[in-house]
Amino acid sequence: MTICAVRVELGPIVRWVARQRERVTITDRGRPTAVLIGMPELAELDQAAAGRGHQVSCPTCSPGARDV
Repeated sequence: MTICAVRVELGPIVRWVARQRERVTITDRGRPTAVLIGMPELAELDQAAAGRGHQVSCPTCSPGARDV
């Protein structure tokens, strides 16, 4: 999904990701640049990373985190 498409449809995309537990890859000029995932999936990824000794990346847990 392009950045422009995400900009236009952000609300519905976020709700769909949260409901369906699906990932949305965001592209910039045809190149994947980011992935939108739901909070439950992020929590699972963070738990797995913490189990391997990596720093937790949850935006609500990270110092300096900000809502967008």
